[in-house]
Amino acid sequence: MSAKDYRELQLTSTQLALIFIAILALGVIIFLLGVSVGKKQATLQAQQLAEASVPTQEITPPAVHIPEQASTKSSPEKKEKTTPPKTLTTSPKQETVSEKITTKTSSKKTPVTPSRRQSASPVSSKARYYIQVGAYSNRNSARIIAEKLKAQGYPVVIINPLPTERRPLYRVRVGGYSTREEANQVKTKLAQAEGKKQTDYFIVRD
Repeated sequence: MSAKDYRELQLTSTQLALIFIAILALGVIIFLLGVSVGKKQATLQAQQLAEASVPTQEITPPAVHIPEQASTKSSPEKKEKTTPPKTLTTSPKQETVSEKITTKTSSKKTPVTPSRRQSASPVSSKARYYIQVGAYSNRNSARIIAEKLKAQGYPVVIINPLPTERRPLYRVRVGGYSTREEANQVKTKLAQAEGKKQTDYFIVRD
């Protein structure tokens, strides 16, 4: 039989120290890995316990109440009672009172709108013919002539300027008279009294 060979490993103190440090580091690493794995398992177990402790709520759908179809046929008791329209009857006394009110309102005079004429003397509403004796740009001049003719007994009116006139003129007219013949007679008399020609005056119709 052959003899077994043996080999000796001779290690220095530094090598032994390094081997010891490596073994110690490996043990620390294994310990840390075990701690981390234990923590993960503990957290997983805690989550599982929390999920298991939470009660599950069963959601039940709300009950839908379907109303019964109302019958289209209405019973004779539910039929609406139609009442005949009431006719308003007016007594003869009420009719007479209403007639009196209408006659009173119709008899009232309607307000007369002021015209553009400023009359120096009252003129009847039937007058339609006037004698124009002059047209003046100054109102005072027209007023002086009007007062002079009024003092002689003639009905006189002063016509304000028309809005379409470029040069405003105040017209002095005598009248009015219901007929043209009457206006001609007054014009002749007025021309003789003033010592003027009849062509200086002319008749206008309102």
